[in-house]
Amino acid sequence: MHLNRLVLLGVPIWYGDGRVDDLLEEAIRNGFKYVEISFDYPWPFSYDELIIRRILDLKESYSLDIGIHAPWRDLSLASPHDKLRLASLKVMKNCINVAESLEAHYLNFHIFTNELVEYPEVYDKVMESAKKSLKAIERFCLEVGIKPVVENNPVIFLGGVNQFKKLLEEDTVACICLDIGHAIVANELFAKRKYIKDVSSIESWLNEFRDRIFLIHLHDCKKIGGRLEDHYLLGEGTLDLLEILKEVLLSTNARYVLLEMFKSTNLSRKVLIEDLSKVATRITEALGDICVFGGVQNNSS
Repeated sequence: MHLNRLVLLGVPIWYGDGRVDDLLEEAIRNGFKYVEISFDYPWPFSYDELIIRRILDLKESYSLDIGIHAPWRDLSLASPHDKLRLASLKVMKNCINVAESLEAHYLNFHIFTNELVEYPEVYDKVMESAKKSLKAIERFCLEVGIKPVVENNPVIFLGGVNQFKKLLEEDTVACICLDIGHAIVANELFAKRKYIKDVSSIESWLNEFRDRIFLIHLHDCKKIGGRLEDHYLLGEGTLDLLEILKEVLLSTNARYVLLEMFKSTNLSRKVLIEDLSKVATRITEALGDICVFGGVQNNSS
């Protein structure tokens, strides 16, 4: 199995797990050449210039690819209230400026609203707001040379293929982050709730957006108390993740696969970067030279 491109496996970096620069160094020690740094309050809005400098030094020294996950808590980029939406865009613009200083390759972001989208007049307005925000974020990103990447949600609004078609229909340039777990969760929601007719199977995403999918967020899912939960380690849920990943990579132009796994069935232990390194090794052993981990392709086939 061969691809005509390099696909990097990476890990998420979140300030809640420690100093961002220390976590970056830990990722490098564990063989990763790509990370996605989460911007969650208060980081990076009150950051130390020394930390930024160290991140850039590590990036240069180890040829590290950096992506950014924009904040989503408290932001309402699809709000029908323009003051809320514009305030959220202001936060996004600040994030993009910091992402530029970190020489990030891409900015991954969600477009959310808490409004009652089951009512058509509400849905139409929030979709209009979502389109406006997407256009603004695309413009902000392109001005500084960062690729805008919009992610599918694990909820009804913008959780499905048909809504993404509507979001992206008007001369947009954003790529797509296909979050595997989010797609599975949303697909179950659409099956249960009929007020928005949409689909979110992996097959439906590949059929519609194979040429636009740039980034994969990979994690397992399992039922907990009758509810489908995501972000579990490979093999701790019910998905055949290796087969899904193989299909997605062979069907799309994805360049990055983020191991967004921070839950374990063993509730007494925390998922560490070291655990994700073992996951990355399993993936490269299983998929031959489709993925790259540690900068070296596996030559098996």
